Amino acid sequence: MYSVEGHAAMIRDRTRMDAFSSALRQRVTPGCTVVDLGAGSGVFSVIACKLGAGRVYAIEPGEIIELARQNAIASGVADRITFVQARGQDAVIDGRADVLISDLHGVLPWFDGHLEAILDARRRFLNPAGHLIGERDELWAAVVSDAAMHDRHLLLPERDDGIDLRPMRTVLSNLWTKERIAPESIVSARRRVAALDYRTFERLDLAAVVSLPVDHDADGHGIAIWFDSELAPGVTLSNRPGAPELVYSCAFFPWPQSVELRSGDFVELRLTATPGAKDYMWRWQTKIVARDGTHDAEFDQSTFRGTILSERRFGTDEASSVASLSDEGERDRAILTLMDGGRTNESIARAVEGRFPSYRAALDRVVAVAEKYMR
Repeated sequence: MYSVEGHAAMIRDRTRMDAFSSALRQRVTPGCTVVDLGAGSGVFSVIACKLGAGRVYAIEPGEIIELARQNAIASGVADRITFVQARGQDAVIDGRADVLISDLHGVLPWFDGHLEAILDARRRFLNPAGHLIGERDELWAAVVSDAAMHDRHLLLPERDDGIDLRPMRTVLSNLWTKERIAPESIVSARRRVAALDYRTFERLDLAAVVSLPVDHDADGHGIAIWFDSELAPGVTLSNRPGAPELVYSCAFFPWPQSVELRSGDFVELRLTATPGAKDYMWRWQTKIVARDGTHDAEFDQSTFRGTILSERRFGTDEASSVASLSDEGERDRAILTLMDGGRTNESIARAVEGRFPSYRAALDRVVAVAEKYMR
């Protein structure tokens, strides 16, 4: 969930807002029905109404939906917007929509539950002749030479007290970061990694292989990954190096160490993104092949290796694992059992008070559980 500040930053991004507004102007027709998936502060819903939409469904699971409602009232269009506080997969609308708009992806389209939400909404909400905004993403890659950026991500201070921080550096080297990447730091050809057509895609994962020819001598430090989006015909948006600065920035997949590159070398990249319980697991396998055909260096990195799992947590993500409730889970189960639609939060807190240090602690937990699960 984005904070209010995060939503404000997206609205302040003039390039982003101009592009989505242009796409809405092209697709919204008088009286049409629009679904705003992940509506956030409701700005796209309001714009759609101002352009003549007859009905807009603003679907948003977070509490920010209340701010969206207030923005719609202040803008004089609340009577045409139905606010649905739910995940897209749990939402229901009347009939079918003519336009489905969303901006759920982050720095990269393979992000959190973005693709799953779009696929579900396309199947359940959009009429066969309807339009999606955006329509298509292309993923691009190039080799980066930026020692300062690499150090900022991986460098840890040298210590003379016997403390060895190499395990921490290993974890850091398996995490990609959001960065502003200067176009002059790109030292290879830019190659398309994948294309994602939101009108037709079915797969949620990514698997791609691309060869990046080095075009001048430099020390390589990793891979830049970015998207080029087509929101509607002729309406584009990109976070590529050198494009107008966007709130998304660009993705930097670091190498564990710098590699001396020469013009004519090739960097062979195998990139995969696999949906997980919480987010995508990224793996980037890199082989640097010198221009004479010799093998210079090879790295195999993944965000799985950048995930810290305690012994208690290890293996809990496996389908074959057998889980039992912790004390906290048992307390929450007791609370949920009592939430039968007839008891007040106070009465539930009194009933489970003995499981907590105090009545106040019990009531706070009851309220938190109620806020999460109430209808």
